[in-house]
Amino acid sequence: MLISWYVCLFILYSFLGWIYETLFCIITSRHWSNRGFLYGPICPIYGAGVVLLTLLVRFTHHRGMTLSAVSIFMVSVIGSALLEYATSYVLEEVFHATWWDYSHLPLNLNGRISLFTSLGFGVGGIFVYYFLIPFAEHILNALHPLGVEGMSLVFVGIFSADLTLTITALVDFNEKLMYVEDSFNKNMELIIENAIRSMNHLRRGSLARIRLFRYRNKTISDNIRNILERVKRN
Repeated sequence: MLISWYVCLFILYSFLGWIYETLFCIITSRHWSNRGFLYGPICPIYGAGVVLLTLLVRFTHHRGMTLSAVSIFMVSVIGSALLEYATSYVLEEVFHATWWDYSHLPLNLNGRISLFTSLGFGVGGIFVYYFLIPFAEHILNALHPLGVEGMSLVFVGIFSADLTLTITALVDFNEKLMYVEDSFNKNMELIIENAIRSMNHLRRGSLARIRLFRYRNKTISDNIRNILERVKRN
């Protein structure tokens, strides 16, 4: 039951994160863009981040502690930065693609994270802690345990299928890209080899013409010299 509960939370927050990212993109760039890594309307990084925050909240509550707004803010800033940097690094290393780039923002680290966005996630963490987590827990606790189990199974199936399709498409795309790159490199090597061969042929032809010119020039000079000597003798 507990695992199913967190699975449902993960999907819910991933969907809400996708809505936030999409609306943010529409407002700032004035065009539609699927901001998710997967085909479906979810951003797993948001689901993972909020689930980790929920686990932290439950852990502190079991210990009889209450996190202050400042603590939630700092945890969200640091946690989001670590999660975002690690996710960006893994995606770039595995799929050779970039899903976000903060290079245009000040105080960024390799374009993967920036102080501005991390502070924004810190504020978002406070909102999640005081509003979203209680709201989501209220909804899930109101459901029958079997309903939560069934929903989690459906979500896992859909998420797994989407993840499989996405990875397959990305791997296929990378293979095609590598094929195109390899073909381009081979063609460029062939073009360069032909160019060098043509230049060498032209160079050899030029050298031959220079030697012929020198030979003819020497022959003419010798003939002129012989004629002058004959004239002097006569």
